[in-house]
Amino acid sequence: MTTGDRAAVRIGAQDEDLQDRLDKELTDFNHRATGAYDEQELSVRVTDDRGELVGGLTGSTWGGLCSVDMLWVREDARHAGWGRTLMRAAEEEALRRGCEGVAVSSFTFQAPDFYRGLGYAETGRTPGIPGGNEDVHLFKRLTWRARRQPLLPRHVGAVPGREDRTHVDGARDTANHHARSGTEARRGARGTAGADA
Repeated sequence: MTTGDRAAVRIGAQDEDLQDRLDKELTDFNHRATGAYDEQELSVRVTDDRGELVGGLTGSTWGGLCSVDMLWVREDARHAGWGRTLMRAAEEEALRRGCEGVAVSSFTFQAPDFYRGLGYAETGRTPGIPGGNEDVHLFKRLTWRARRQPLLPRHVGAVPGREDRTHVDGARDTANHHARSGTEARRGARGTAGADA
């Protein structure tokens, strides 16, 4: 197939059809290039006894690597260990899926020190983030030692006095096993907010 002399370039805003096509084409290419066809979405959520969201994490696993795309904790639940809980739950699920490491990026105004405190090592930075900030890329090699740590924090700040009712939900296998390329995984909102220890 050739493009011909009449190929057109069109610039626009969000284009779901284009996004879906690029996702499919890059995913197919990545699978053929690596031989890894096991990509799955990953989500972890914390809800209180009223069913309200305390915090959550989204990402994916593919070919032995877990990628964390977004992590957020509700403002009134911060400084209670929920960020650490979300990451531990994601790491444990990544191990269950056969992953050997976790990759995450965090803007300098978000929480790179939080990830360093969890044993993540900085692997590089991308400059040019608004406000003179940078995107910090971090990585952690996983070991089974992480399973020995308790999943829930000692103090629950989300629902004071109701520690026994607050729970963590980790999505093991989502209904949508839609494979995403590394580029597509970064589209839209991403980052970390309220991910304190």
